[in-house]
Amino acid sequence: MNEMYSKHASKYAKVIEDNIFNALYDRPSLMSLIEHETFESCLDLGCGPGAYISELKKNCQHITAIDLSEEFVAIISSKYPDIKAYVADMGRGLEQELDQTFDLVISPLAIHYVENFEKLFSEVNRVLKKGGVFAFSTHHPVVDVRDSISGNYFEREKLTQVWDTLGDVKTEVSYFRRPLSEMTSALFSAGFVIDGLSEGVPSEKIKEISDSHYQKLMSWPQFLFVRCKKLKL
Repeated sequence: MNEMYSKHASKYAKVIEDNIFNALYDRPSLMSLIEHETFESCLDLGCGPGAYISELKKNCQHITAIDLSEEFVAIISSKYPDIKAYVADMGRGLEQELDQTFDLVISPLAIHYVENFEKLFSEVNRVLKKGGVFAFSTHHPVVDVRDSISGNYFEREKLTQVWDTLGDVKTEVSYFRRPLSEMTSALFSAGFVIDGLSEGVPSEKIKEISDSHYQKLMSWPQFLFVRCKKLKL
């Protein structure tokens, strides 16, 4: 477990309420893939401190949230007592959830912490109803490859870096980088079709905070936003 999501969970929750990459880039870009639809049941997979829940409530009648961080789950349970939230390692499966339970599974900036996409995507497919939607964001492969240890784009690697997301507190974060084809192959094998893809649309509000960040995001994507549907077989 990365310390930013455990030891510094409260500070992280506060920072991402209105920061550039989470609040003004990731959140609006991912929500744009589902904003005009309504869902009866939703699974927020790798929910973090629940930054998406207020938006999801506009689209989803019933929300379940899971995360590996006990601290994040505690934050959600305190803020949203009506939400079913519990601790689980999504990389090991979704053992507490029954087959064909959800209309939507959404996973913001979480899947790159999982090594085995085949198992993860298979489990997501299992808990989705037929025709259900899987929407997620993750690091863009062209960005991550610049930090490759091997120099081989097609190799899956675990990277460890020091991030300044929390400002004055620097934290070490580990995640997996891999080629785009590994992700798409795992999705297709699990029974998904991709029906939406975006490289992000930065909010104009970013300009007011940092024009340099805005120009960078307008010319070089940081994240990838994917929308999939479970095949009706």
